[in-house]
Amino acid sequence: MILATKAAVATAAEGWPYLWVMGGNNGALYTSDSTTADTWTSRTSGFGSSDIMSIATDGATQYIAVGELGKLATSPDGITWTLRTSGFSITSIRCVTYGNGYWVIVGPGKLSYSTDGITWTANNQTANTLTTVSYGNGYFATTDGNTVWYTTDPTGSWSTSTDPDIPVYTWPGSLYYWPEQSIWIMGFDAGTTSALATSTDLASWTARTAPFTISISRPGAFASNSSVAIVCNTTATTPTCDVGSSTNGTTWTNRTPADSTESMVMAASDDNGFIIAVGTKVQSTSDGTSWTDRGAAPVTQTSADYSIGLCHSSGLPSIR
Repeated sequence: MILATKAAVATAAEGWPYLWVMGGNNGALYTSDSTTADTWTSRTSGFGSSDIMSIATDGATQYIAVGELGKLATSPDGITWTLRTSGFSITSIRCVTYGNGYWVIVGPGKLSYSTDGITWTANNQTANTLTTVSYGNGYFATTDGNTVWYTTDPTGSWSTSTDPDIPVYTWPGSLYYWPEQSIWIMGFDAGTTSALATSTDLASWTARTAPFTISISRPGAFASNSSVAIVCNTTATTPTCDVGSSTNGTTWTNRTPADSTESMVMAASDDNGFIIAVGTKVQSTSDGTSWTDRGAAPVTQTSADYSIGLCHSSGLPSIR
């Protein structure tokens, strides 16, 4: 998956470099300082043969990458990485996010928080698999498949929503906060077009009609700028790509990607409104309507887990 869309990224500090960071199978990790994200440089993650599943940054001092077998690494610049002890043992870390001074990581039956990315404290909320975690509007949010858990303080208790309109299953990157519209968006397994939902408070959700049939195994991935949000989808078996856009999160329009035969399973955006979606290829848009093919993604993925992590160093707090 590709993670760390705007919701997982904090406002960039002055002088913080323009940088995309992408990780994938077998610990592959690449960076790009290209504003069009079409040139990439290989870096050493320290993950060995373990897949990188999510990457986030605080936009000022640090990047964090997480993945299989409880692997977690930090970097001050996205280039040099140091492995840390996550406390997850060999449990895979599915997602990482940052907000309000805290890092939060989640995985099967586990949730931990940290103020520095090095020392982690467990705050387990559920024995089920937590698949994604996001930050926006002062709230952290995660899901175990049937319930949305949310809090303003990851060190304390978490509230829950069991609204019947929420997804029955989510995938990393499919729980997103759109700051300009002040709404949460969620994509979920359905195998129909009734596979999106929105919320203003994380407690109650309203079902929305997706612009295409969301794959039963690959829910949507989101990114946004000030005027448009996009949702990406790919089928579980063959790399057929769908993208859609919305100006309000309520109504969605099916769009034509630059290459519909290549999967796009996650997305991220920069402060200038430039959005990229990544799967087997990198494709980009600024308006959600017109898409440009940026070439093959530098990292590989497997059809089993689409393990790609992505972040940009300068985004707004949202997920991601």
